[in-house]
Amino acid sequence: MPGGELVTGGSPRYQVYRTSDGRFVAAGPLEDKFWSNFIDAIEAPRELLDDSKDPAGVRAAVAAIIGGKPASHWRARFAGKDVCSVIVASMQEAMQDEHFRARGLFARELESNGRRTTALPVPVSTEFRADAIGATYPKLGEANRDFGFD
Repeated sequence: MPGGELVTGGSPRYQVYRTSDGRFVAAGPLEDKFWSNFIDAIEAPRELLDDSKDPAGVRAAVAAIIGGKPASHWRARFAGKDVCSVIVASMQEAMQDEHFRARGLFARELESNGRRTTALPVPVSTEFRADAIGATYPKLGEANRDFGFD
């Protein structure tokens, strides 16, 4: 069934769970050792370790546990533990992240209707980029009007 496979929503081990303060936990503890660590970290009943019989029930139980506390609680609970889970960063947090800043990830902007907005780079190998093949393309945002984005 589409959306029911291991990494498309069918497993409680590969999910995004909402916290009580509207943030999110991205969980990916697919291997048993990481799943066990995750279950321990969220202080879930040990019965949830076997998620093979009722994945939807385990997913709902984990969602209720995660949803009962704010992201700061889960950040502290996951710290230093092999749980393969993180608190999803807000856009503002991501834009301030030292690694992203050092790499200029959010350095480019687009303009539309007189407003500027941050543009994420498209992950295209440099060998296919215009500057590498000698092609000339409009500057970022320059062709917006051609596509009805004026």
